Amino acid sequence: NLDPKAAAGLADRLPPGALRRDMIHNVARSWVARDIPGAVAWAEGLPDNGDKLQALTMILYSVADKNPKAAIAIVQSVSSQPDQLRLLRSIGSAAVQRNADGASALTSLLPNEESRVSFTLGAITGLSTTSPRAAANYVATLPPGETQNHEAISLMTSDSRTKQPN
Repeated sequence: NLDPKAAAGLADRLPPGALRRDMIHNVARSWVARDIPGAVAWAEGLPDNGDKLQALTMILYSVADKNPKAAIAIVQSVSSQPDQLRLLRSIGSAAVQRNADGASALTSLLPNEESRVSFTLGAITGLSTTSPRAAANYVATLPPGETQNHEAISLMTSDSRTKQPN
């Protein structure tokens, strides 16, 4: 059971590739179980070559399981807005598969329309791959307005692309 800081140092010295990705994944999972703020600070310090987003995503999956509100707060603390939006899509996809009603309620905690759209896009994408009907039901639970309209159109567009001609 290696200390996360020591393991992070080992991961940092690995060349790009599967072993490095696995090590970052394991460091993030181990560190977040011990120290959420420390894990987030470590992940934020990783290079923007995919390592940072991978580590933050793993951290957020772990946190979102127990405390979705805390996961959203972590996303909002990330300095890069494009990274925030990517992470919100990931959280949306994971959260809706665990608890669609809870995920829908989380949209009201997001600070702006762009964040809500990213989160719900992730949720719709996650659901539509396994259950288009559940995705449509999820869209129906969203508060009426721009986000719901955007996601309904997105769902219809993706559904029409996946249907095969007779």
